[in-house]
Amino acid sequence: MNAPKQATRIERFCKTTRWFHWTFALSFLGLAGTGAALTLREAFGIGPEAADALAEAHEVLAIVLLTAPWLVGASGDTRRWLVDLAEIARFDRLDLEWLRIKATPWRSRDLPPQHKLNAGQKLNALAILALSVVLTASGVHLWREPAAFVALALHLAAFVAWLPAFGVHLFMVFVYPPTRPALRGMLRGSVSREWARQHHQSWVESEESR
Repeated sequence: MNAPKQATRIERFCKTTRWFHWTFALSFLGLAGTGAALTLREAFGIGPEAADALAEAHEVLAIVLLTAPWLVGASGDTRRWLVDLAEIARFDRLDLEWLRIKATPWRSRDLPPQHKLNAGQKLNALAILALSVVLTASGVHLWREPAAFVALALHLAAFVAWLPAFGVHLFMVFVYPPTRPALRGMLRGSVSREWARQHHQSWVESEESR
């Protein structure tokens, strides 16, 4: 008897992880937009009433960011969501080798097989997580003391540092051809099995061995 034909697509992220990602991302972008508008309100010609409305929207979005994504994770497929979250902090020998090769692009070498997230994705996610903690802590302090200079400086510095991390993420998802297919995994849950083998071979092999 012939073995059953393998599916051409493989599930990458469950619905809970996808909803968590988009809830976090959209509320974060809303915070970035309202925060940037408030910071540059004089350059944009934003009057006092509009500035007050932006400040209120910024505060509401902060509450959404601090609650909604985590409620999504806790109310859905929590186990798989937590496994996906833990993935960003799991570095092994293959990840370190991947980073060494990427750090020396003038030396032509094959990249080692990667897990569900490659080492670059993990570093980017950890950077955004760290910056989010700084933004949250400084933002809460500013909420209580709007004139706190140190908190404001930290808040603005973390936002400026977040911009390149976000820019790299957008570039890899929308512009760079080898990684563009990853977007489908966060939109619809599955990706091409062939693409997954090329970019996340260790993960595919572990899934197929179950």
